[in-house]
Amino acid sequence: MRYDMVVIGAGPAGEKAATQAAYFGRRVAVVDRREAPGGSVVGSAGIPTKTLRETALYLTGFRRREVYGVGMALMPEVALERLKSRTAEVTKAMTEVVRENLRRNGVELVQGEASIGGDRRVAVRHPDGASSLLEAEVVLVATGSRPLRPAAVPFDAAGDVIGPPALASVAAEQGRVAACHAFGVPFKQTVDPLPPYGVYSIPEAGPSTGSSTHPLQRAHQDRGVQVRGLRRPAAPGPVSATEVSSEEASRWSSV
Repeated sequence: MRYDMVVIGAGPAGEKAATQAAYFGRRVAVVDRREAPGGSVVGSAGIPTKTLRETALYLTGFRRREVYGVGMALMPEVALERLKSRTAEVTKAMTEVVRENLRRNGVELVQGEASIGGDRRVAVRHPDGASSLLEAEVVLVATGSRPLRPAAVPFDAAGDVIGPPALASVAAEQGRVAACHAFGVPFKQTVDPLPPYGVYSIPEAGPSTGSSTHPLQRAHQDRGVQVRGLRRPAAPGPVSATEVSSEEASRWSSV
């Protein structure tokens, strides 16, 4: 099949590059070996690990001990099960956010192992053993990276040294810049010098996706608490680069 852009990797950079290109009217496909999009930041690293930390702090009352002088003690089996279930809930929710963003922008998600061939072709081996060939004007490789661990430097510390979501935010920005550069769109030329930082451990507090509303959001609304999120509205359709004003540029920078 023929596309304007084929992106290899559905992590933050791949997702944002794909949706940015699709917003400007390009036909885009994203290839990822995992069934669930989002990359390691959603599936195994940033969001799951931050959720484990936040859930542990909540369950133990760690942040309130200095105020009240008491903590909560749970049976290890109960605590572990709650930690695991909460992490799974948040990971599933954030995976659906990524999937919905791709769907809303008309990006085709293809599962399989991708390899780059000649003349801008991408060969995909699907989980069922079948194969397909994707052709594109632009092929963007956004498969992530692994940190270098020199043998002379010991790595025995626990916790974050350099990690998501700061790195995920930078990767998303790089993806947007790459897509605009690839098609000559004067929308986003450089990566923002100050990356945003956030812990996404309570996605249910945001606006609902689709027709359903999460119980937590409904509970707030029933009590007259207004719930607002930062999710952008649906795109009005393909837009050419010449139609984007500076005001619109800031509005749609969250694509």
